[in-house]
Amino acid sequence: MKRSKAAHKSMEPALQAKYLFHHDRALTFKKFPFDSMKTATCTSAALAAAGFYCTATKEAPTSAKCPFCLKELEFDPEDDPWEEHLKRGQNCEFVKLNKLDDKSWTVEETIRLGNVCRIQQNFENQIAFLDGLKVSTTTNVAKLKLK
Repeated sequence: MKRSKAAHKSMEPALQAKYLFHHDRALTFKKFPFDSMKTATCTSAALAAAGFYCTATKEAPTSAKCPFCLKELEFDPEDDPWEEHLKRGQNCEFVKLNKLDDKSWTVEETIRLGNVCRIQQNFENQIAFLDGLKVSTTTNVAKLKLK
């Protein structure tokens, strides 16, 4: 069955959401520390399947974040990413959907999750912008006091 142009057009904004699909989340995990551990249940593949993308830093080398609920966690090798997401993300739309395989999503589910993801991205962008304004304002106030 072929999708109409109108249906495809209505999906475009949702499909542009960063980290919507497993493949895009999986690409963020480069040299994940637990991937080389034979007994680890918390691997990059398991994290991406559970809805997380990599946010690792030197201080938190095993951190990952859900683009649907913005829950960011640091993981241990024995953690089950899906179980951790279930415990800590009861209000997460991805968790509520309970379909780890994005190929099983309906068009409606894909659009809904894509829109949630985009809203969360916009929220994070606005917070980052406001944080930048605070730094800029604080710096300018400090300069004025020095004059």
